[in-house]
Amino acid sequence: MGLSCAAAQGDTVASALFSAVLSVSIAKAQPVPQQNRQPAEENQNRQSGLAVTIVDQQGAVLPHAEVILAGPKTKPGAQATGVTDDMGKVEFHSLAPGEYTITVNAKYFITERQSGLMLAAGKTSNLVITMKIDPKAAATVEVGITAEAPIIQRDAQVSHTFEMDR
Repeated sequence: MGLSCAAAQGDTVASALFSAVLSVSIAKAQPVPQQNRQPAEENQNRQSGLAVTIVDQQGAVLPHAEVILAGPKTKPGAQATGVTDDMGKVEFHSLAPGEYTITVNAKYFITERQSGLMLAAGKTSNLVITMKIDPKAAATVEVGITAEAPIIQRDAQVSHTFEMDR
């Protein structure tokens, strides 16, 4: 019995010692500073976006048009490039607000350039650009037609057997 009582006292002492060490550790622990998420959110709210749709003079969408966005004026030489999808659309995200110049190139159309496009912070702007057919390019469009003469069989024979019922 003396041995189990000593073991029980040892467990109690060890438990008390562990609790004391844990309490001191908790008391000396430094709080972890919270990371401030506001700058990232503010930065996201300060970004601009632009959705561009390219159409011809009849309003039909123009797929595969190259769209070049230069600016803003505060960052000369900065530019973003995109190509319109099958619906004539291209989108630009995470743009700095400011004044931009947009240039659109499409085969058989006159290059369109617009300056003074203002993008506001925290907003996505929509822009529709109508392209005009390039008369010089339209006049030089080549159309290839391939036709083959139909095959005529000269030695064809037509035969049919008639049977009469008697």
